[in-house]
Amino acid sequence: MLIAVILFGLFIYPGMYRYISVDRGDNSLAIRVHVITGKTEVLNLVEGYWVNIEK
Repeated sequence: MLIAVILFGLFIYPGMYRYISVDRGDNSLAIRVHVITGKTEVLNLVEGYWVNIEK
């Protein structure tokens, strides 16, 4: 049971993504970072989907 609580706390509770808001002048960007893989995406507000940011 203790292992299940620890796994829940690590992977489920904080969520799989960390969300960041970046203000650039009059515009604001919504960015999400996958906690485990580090995959970064920015939200395309016009089309309504997440776009990968290539490194």
